[in-house]
Amino acid sequence: MTARVNILRALRHLGLDNAIADIVPAEDRIWARPVGDALLDHIQAHRWTKDPGDPSALHSGAVSSYREPGAVMPALQVCWLVDGRVEIDLDFAAPLGGDLASFVVHGAEVLWHWLRRTKTNQFRMAKALDKRFGKETTA
Repeated sequence: MTARVNILRALRHLGLDNAIADIVPAEDRIWARPVGDALLDHIQAHRWTKDPGDPSALHSGAVSSYREPGAVMPALQVCWLVDGRVEIDLDFAAPLGGDLASFVVHGAEVLWHWLRRTKTNQFRMAKALDKRFGKETTA
């Protein structure tokens, strides 16, 4: 299981499977080129939470960062980069998701990865996506 598979699955469930192209995967995120305005239109229409402060402090080259609202778990984060690409990753919860549980879960996730020097386990993320969107079957 890879971050690419998990992120594309989440985007597909949000109706955004054609919103990005030229995907460059990493262990826990992807970089891609937005296709048209579909991704930004979705973020604005669904009132995603804009991260406060300077997004480049945590994401190199980022000029803005948005997270899914409504305390959904797991939650997508989309950062727009200075070169026009986006960086997309999944967190088990968004820190400003609208409830205390999301804040605590995200804080624990960040602390765990910092202490253990690890990245998000994509098999665990896939199981969390099963809970959110339903288990996927392959034909």
